[in-house]
Amino acid sequence: MLTAEQKRTLSESILDCFEKAITPKFGENVYRVIFANFDVKFGLLKKDVLSHPREFEQLLDEIFGTGVASSLIKQAIFNELANRFQIFEPLYYERNQNKDRIVSIAITEILNKAK
Repeated sequence: MLTAEQKRTLSESILDCFEKAITPKFGENVYRVIFANFDVKFGLLKKDVLSHPREFEQLLDEIFGTGVASSLIKQAIFNELANRFQIFEPLYYERNQNKDRIVSIAITEILNKAK
């Protein structure tokens, strides 16, 4: 089991990946809008994304549609998480059929690996 401090550190590392995936490619305003809407729509804070990744993915689809924009953001987040936490083999994203759930899959794997 993770200690409270380890959970906090893990959470900060994961959220740092979200920021590094979104901000340089899509802009600081997009990052802020996503998490402001996460709060408004679900009453969840940024730190709650670890326990509610499906809601986060749903929100991306609602804001950006289920097309290219949402997929690019999810892929960028997945790639950042996969690199930082050394999870998944290099072609995992391309081979995975559940691209709409790719962020949830990555967060679940990270949390399982941390146990």
